[in-house]
Amino acid sequence: MIDINDTKLTGNLVADLAPRTFTHPESGEEFTVTWGRIVRTNSYRKNGEWTESELMGFDFEVRGKSGENLAAKARKGTSILIEGEWVPNIYEKEDGTKVFGVRLRVRRWQVVAQPGSRTVTKAPAKAGNRRKAAAAAA
Repeated sequence: MIDINDTKLTGNLVADLAPRTFTHPESGEEFTVTWGRIVRTNSYRKNGEWTESELMGFDFEVRGKSGENLAAKARKGTSILIEGEWVPNIYEKEDGTKVFGVRLRVRRWQVVAQPGSRTVTKAPAKAGNRRKAAAAAA
């Protein structure tokens, strides 16, 4: 069986990150985990028009200093690239219902853009449209 579990995702953070420190129950060693969620769409351009897709959310975790560094550099709305492997995310709600899911355990991350740093540019006008725009501006 081929065992490949490697994923790269980009998206925007839905909230500020806050690393949490835990003590391992057996060894007594402290470790830090930073949990977060990114959202993204698969929107694309078709014939010059944007085709919108549904918003998708992905949970992730970053362990140790790497997670602390990400939390220090990124905030809600930051666009990030994360790479890692999927791990089980199984827990029980207060009402006793078991929830089964997955979360991306991040090995590498990169900040792509901070909120407000992106600029929207329009495509250059065609030659005929530039003349009309210039005449209208005059």
